[in-house]
Amino acid sequence: MSNVQCPMSNVQCPMSKTDFMQPIHERMPVIITPDSYSQWLDKSTDENQVFELLNNQVISSMMATPISGWVNNPRHNDERCLS
Repeated sequence: MSNVQCPMSNVQCPMSKTDFMQPIHERMPVIITPDSYSQWLDKSTDENQVFELLNNQVISSMMATPISGWVNNPRHNDERCLS
């Protein structure tokens, strides 16, 4: 997990790409499951425990869906972004 920094430092923690994300982007956001939110946000949580929260299997249930290039342009804000 290169690029992951200590969550206690209050910085963004993009993780290294996974096989799932590799064709889409070189990084992916950290994903914390809802049942782990309080532990993630608790400043008294041990750093090792915090890193364990990153080893969840959420990525295994994710799906990628191709979308049009129209969506990737911030000037486009119409119904075509939803189709």
